[in-house]
Amino acid sequence: MSVEFDVQKVAALARLKLTPEEEVALSKKFAQVLDYVGMLSDLQIKDEAQDRDESLLNRNRVDETSPSGIKLEDFSSQVENGHFKVPSVIE
Repeated sequence: MSVEFDVQKVAALARLKLTPEEEVALSKKFAQVLDYVGMLSDLQIKDEAQDRDESLLNRNRVDETSPSGIKLEDFSSQVENGHFKVPSVIE
């Protein structure tokens, strides 16, 4: 399955300046890549694979809070009146 496309248009979109030799080389490489990807349409997929339940693929966990085990007293030298002391950034 060969697909025609404009190498110059692709180069312009990518803002590349190509020599005529580079255009020919890239045209061949793009054709090879598209032929390889085109092989996917030739694959025979079993009915079982088409009918599988894809909802099982997204397993999300419930977002729950849990205590971290860190106590405010652990930072006693950096805490003042229940807040962290930081250097002033506004002069």
